Amino acid sequence: MKTIVRFTGIVALMLVTMTGLANEPEPSLETNKLTNDLVFNLDSRSERSIVKLSDVQGNVLFQENILNGSYTRTFDIENFKKGTYFLVVNSSNKTVFTIRLIGDKVEIFKSWGNSKPIFKKVGGMVYLNLMNLHRNDVAIKVTDSRNRVVFKETVKNTGMVQRAYNFEKAFENSYTIVVKDGKDTYYENIVVR
Repeated sequence: MKTIVRFTGIVALMLVTMTGLANEPEPSLETNKLTNDLVFNLDSRSERSIVKLSDVQGNVLFQENILNGSYTRTFDIENFKKGTYFLVVNSSNKTVFTIRLIGDKVEIFKSWGNSKPIFKKVGGMVYLNLMNLHRNDVAIKVTDSRNRVVFKETVKNTGMVQRAYNFEKAFENSYTIVVKDGKDTYYENIVVR
């Protein structure tokens, strides 16, 4: 019994608020006023991203994987037919640019899709970063290999969920961090030896 109480106390102390965990990709799309080209920029220092340009029928006009670093791409839209196009950036967060070509005018709208939590392991620490754009309730729990809940909380009405969990003094075991964001559930496994 003392072991369970001690372990629960250690896990309860693992929760620490953290700021500036991950370098989230920052996509931007603008019109070059001199050439009327579209200029896409992405600062993706910490993760892989996929960029895809398609028309309204779903025909892929361009697709590229970006591993790390700053990325810039210019799209010559002079020969594009008038209509609607989508530039989608898939990474931990899904960003969709809707591009409407009407006459000589270009309209760009930006929206976000569901974001996935980012887990980063450094030594015995596990950092969690989740962009919660819709401000859903986010349920977080940590379970051990016997599916015993050793920590849980619900974060309400927060746009950015940032947590740090310290497993440095945890007992040898396999742990799972479960993050439930609205209808989506994500899992991260940690083994302490």
